Amino acid sequence: MKRYLAVVLLICSISTRGYTQTNPNEMLLYPENQIPNNLPGADEEKSETTNDILRVSKVSKPTLTLFLPPPEKANGTAIVICPGGG
Repeated sequence: MKRYLAVVLLICSISTRGYTQTNPNEMLLYPENQIPNNLPGADEEKSETTNDILRVSKVSKPTLTLFLPPPEKANGTAIVICPGGG
């Protein structure tokens, strides 16, 4: 398991030249204007919370976000969540 965590951290630490970063724990999956099969359109991303459920729609710039536990609770375990959509 530690080997997998090391691989994930290595991937996250690879240089992101050409990528825009707004949050230190968030990175774009693709460099600006280089998303495969992308159709041009307005950036209209919406976030709504209903009954404690966060729904994000109209995503035109997909990102990868890292959520870290407090240092006193960190034990080396990692979880990757890949929500789908269509």
